[in-house]
Amino acid sequence: MSLLETPPLLISDDEQEYIDKAREEFKNPILLPENKKVLFFYETDIDWQHLWRGKNCTQPPNKLRMQRILWVKFILANKDIRVVKQRIFDGNIVFFCKELCYLVVCQRLKRGDLKFITQYVKNANFEKEFNDPSQYQDCII
Repeated sequence: MSLLETPPLLISDDEQEYIDKAREEFKNPILLPENKKVLFFYETDIDWQHLWRGKNCTQPPNKLRMQRILWVKFILANKDIRVVKQRIFDGNIVFFCKELCYLVVCQRLKRGDLKFITQYVKNANFEKEFNDPSQYQDCII
């Protein structure tokens, strides 16, 4: 899979359209090439709004996050375009696609699968932080 196959951005002025598309896209777990599943526990509209409005839904929608929601599945499903590390301070598993400057964060579940937490765009300087062993360590999914 190449970056040329990156899903297009979702463009809409209607937040409900983003919610409906995300709900449809992530209603089933994503099977990683590493033979683990990523599960999505986003059930209500408010759950999805948290993803791009912040924890208390007090911020305006973050268009960058909303438009790129389809990139989550693309990055998780394509081992050759991402690097996976464990974040030291919280133990979360981070999937980073350098070419897209895009991060997907998951939490490891007791049974070995992963729970999707969030996704966001990073700036080009993030790679230095991502390669800092005091902040991120190599891991096996």
